[in-house]
Amino acid sequence: MEQTEPKKKGRKPQWTDTKVEIMCKAIADGKSYKDAFTAARVSKATFYKHLAEDSDFQDRVKKAEQTYQEWYDSQLVVDCKRSLLELIRGYEWDETTTETATGKDGKEAVTKKKVVHKKAAPNPTAIIFALCNRAPGEWSNKHIQELSGKIETETKPGITLANVPDNLLAQVIDAINGK
Repeated sequence: MEQTEPKKKGRKPQWTDTKVEIMCKAIADGKSYKDAFTAARVSKATFYKHLAEDSDFQDRVKKAEQTYQEWYDSQLVVDCKRSLLELIRGYEWDETTTETATGKDGKEAVTKKKVVHKKAAPNPTAIIFALCNRAPGEWSNKHIQELSGKIETETKPGITLANVPDNLLAQVIDAINGK
């Protein structure tokens, strides 16, 4: 008679390859560590314990971070330009609405299917952003004024601020401060 291994008692291990894969995929997609361990239903303490002690897990996390960084360095600008172009030009899509009902046989069947063609108008904010950043000399949201010159003062003997009444000095100070 063949002997089988006795069943192990206790709860199942919480740290599994599936959970590690979920976390590494989340990190490779640009998610934070918190989002990664939350998605895998692993506690913060367990995640950081393995990150500190498990060299295999450390390597997998580093590889996932490198994957995200490579995408960020190569693809992010391309994706942003493509999305900005869609916002500048506007875009179209078909939206399908399906209604179902349960038949006499208990199965659901499509009773009505409606396809609506929709259009998104160009986004004025995206247009302003693109113009101001691509041709700042022609398009700008701020106006810059430059002043240059020389101010000369002339002092005459016998004329001092001590001779000016206080209320007049207060008016001059208010005028300088824009009040």
